[in-house]
Amino acid sequence: MNYIHKLQRDLAYERERADSLERQIRDFIVFLHSPKFTGVQSDGSRKDWIATSDAVNWLREMPSAAVKTAEDVAACAVKPMPLQEAA
Repeated sequence: MNYIHKLQRDLAYERERADSLERQIRDFIVFLHSPKFTGVQSDGSRKDWIATSDAVNWLREMPSAAVKTAEDVAACAVKPMPLQEAA
């Protein structure tokens, strides 16, 4: 029973990490659609350029551990038991 509870806790933790990352990505998209990057400058030039430092700062705030999610899931996967050969 403890194994099932551990798996449920692990699943809840991974879902929370995924939800957090999704919220941060959504916030970044909203930021990219903000008035800072839409419309036309007073001199008539485009306003949709973004400073790489802005993008880097937003991306740094996103959990770097999310990149490892696939590796974590693979490491926690239940591996099938090898078949025993008939004696």
